[in-house]
Amino acid sequence: AMCTLMLRCGLRIGEVSALKMSDLYLGDMPSRMIIRGKGSRERTVYLSPEAERALNVWLENRPKVPCDHVFISYQNRKISTTSISNRIKYLREQSGVSLTAHRLRHTFADNLLSAGMPITSIQKLMGHRFVETTQTYAIANDKQVQADFYAASEKIEGWRLLIDAAQAKGPHDEAGTDQDMEFELEDEPPDVKSTHYEIPASASCLTDELVRQLEAYRQLKANRWRAERVEPNSRNFYGMQVAIWRFFLDACSVIVATELRLEHVLQYVRFRLDSGRSARTVNGNLSALHSFLSFLKEDGTDIHPSLENIRRLKEVERLPRYMSSEQVQRLRSEIEENAS
Repeated sequence: AMCTLMLRCGLRIGEVSALKMSDLYLGDMPSRMIIRGKGSRERTVYLSPEAERALNVWLENRPKVPCDHVFISYQNRKISTTSISNRIKYLREQSGVSLTAHRLRHTFADNLLSAGMPITSIQKLMGHRFVETTQTYAIANDKQVQADFYAASEKIEGWRLLIDAAQAKGPHDEAGTDQDMEFELEDEPPDVKSTHYEIPASASCLTDELVRQLEAYRQLKANRWRAERVEPNSRNFYGMQVAIWRFFLDACSVIVATELRLEHVLQYVRFRLDSGRSARTVNGNLSALHSFLSFLKEDGTDIHPSLENIRRLKEVERLPRYMSSEQVQRLRSEIEENAS
């Protein structure tokens, strides 16, 4: 039932986990669900006959417990997304179909497009805020050859052309401006409230000055986070920043931000790519570094001009992936066999 809701109704894995009995309108004309998606935006999702049958079978066998969530764990509590992912992983291993929750959702969109449904209707069903997001599904097949070409080119040429191009730019070259980098810097509020988080032991390798600067920047960012996200976001923040600055310390002997230069950043890019990291991952690291350096610069720290010339790497466009009819049938057969 969980897989079918993703495959035939386009639900996200988190939406399946959060679905409540009070969100279901089974037997109505038409049968539908009220889904609260990203940004707490509500939308109506209609149940296909196949999805309604699968859901009814589950509800007939669902334990009668006080929990209002449709799908529950063995402890009779709301099932977690991790548990759903583990079940999908098991089905992937048993069926041989390359299966993820997102791929089920992508297949839903591809099937509706193939059936001729207007893109704006699909947008509403999937809960996309912008129709441009939905349009990526419509161009997926046309873009596949282009994506394959860029993937091959990236393997052949790697980071060398990108780094050579960056080194050819001067610190005041217009091509190296922040606008060209396309980093989305946060518009931080002027009033900063202290949000406590214990600095991890891994940061002990850094200088006291650098740790103080990182913590000031983390507190500024934490001012915009929801309370329940402070701890995991802070953990991710320090995990990334400490790893970046430890590289600068070990490989470049850079101990404070004022000593950092473009050549050190390029050395870091080369190291990450040679370690097998994707351009997308490296861009995430560069974005985090650039945001921190921008914070220091606004705070009056003397940041070297060459760092204005950090460039994003060329990324292969990520396209929606969907399953073929044969793969859907194999998955259905595996689910039915497990159910029996």
